[in-house]
Amino acid sequence: MSLKDVWLAGKRQRQQQLIERQQVVQQMLTEFNQTRQYAASELHSDLTLFRERLSQQNHHRQSDFRAFQIELQAFYRELQCNMRSLRNQLNLDLATLKIETQLFLAACQQQRGQTNVAVRQALSEFIENLRTDTHTYLAELELLRQQRTEQIQQHLQTSRQTREADVAALFAYFVEFRAELEQFHRSLSETVWGQSTPTGFTSSQAVLPQQSAIPTAKLSVPKPLTPVAASRATSKTSSTSKPVAAKSTLRTTRKLTSTPKSAIVSVASVAQSSQSPLPSESEVAFEKEVYNFLYKSEGGRLTQIETALNLNRFQAVDALRSLIKKGLITQRERVYLVQHAM
Repeated sequence: MSLKDVWLAGKRQRQQQLIERQQVVQQMLTEFNQTRQYAASELHSDLTLFRERLSQQNHHRQSDFRAFQIELQAFYRELQCNMRSLRNQLNLDLATLKIETQLFLAACQQQRGQTNVAVRQALSEFIENLRTDTHTYLAELELLRQQRTEQIQQHLQTSRQTREADVAALFAYFVEFRAELEQFHRSLSETVWGQSTPTGFTSSQAVLPQQSAIPTAKLSVPKPLTPVAASRATSKTSSTSKPVAAKSTLRTTRKLTSTPKSAIVSVASVAQSSQSPLPSESEVAFEKEVYNFLYKSEGGRLTQIETALNLNRFQAVDALRSLIKKGLITQRERVYLVQHAM
């Protein structure tokens, strides 16, 4: 078989295959067309139903919107009515609140005035109490200062009496010493010259004028010093007179050990004669009344004493000072207490 025959057989076969494929394609197109038409008809029917439903829903929405609009208009009218009533109520409440505020401010103003009066009264009472306490404290300080002054004066009196006794003892020892010296001088003269030479003066002539002058000598009592001046004077006196006083005291002690009994008796008599008797304390006015009040009330303050006995500050302070000086009452934290029976 020739090549041409083979090609022609192949051509016929290819043509046959092409015809078969065309038929198949045509059949497929027909089926696709039928399917498309069926789907299009179904889609058209569905679309028609959807349009009908959409129109129904639109109609329902419009009816619902009209109902909602009617309800909204009714709610708006009701809201306006409520706003008017609320505005009226608010205005009424504001007017009531304004009246209540004015009343409250008036009450606060009145209460502030009353409080101001009470505070001023309490402040005046506090100032008066403070002034009274200050006067009382100053009076007590004055009383303590006077007591301290009296104690210092008593101490100075005691020191003066002690110094006078020491001076009297020293002069007594000096008399004895001069007598022994004269005796030694006479014995020495008899030993050397065989006779006693008369002295120009005797011990009694030399010493008796000074001895008689000692008891009658009056020492001026110094005035009470201020604390600064007293401390300065004390430091100055102690610093300047300490060595001399120590030496004189040591020398006097050594000499007095060898003094005879007659000299000691004379010293005691001179010291006793040099002491002047203290003046008797006169009774101060209202002293018994103050003591009886403190005894019955078991103590009291200065203001209580003044109020109870109707005394002024000077009378009460003088009576208390006299009682403290006598040791009948004592003072503890501005309170005066009875110490001994009168």
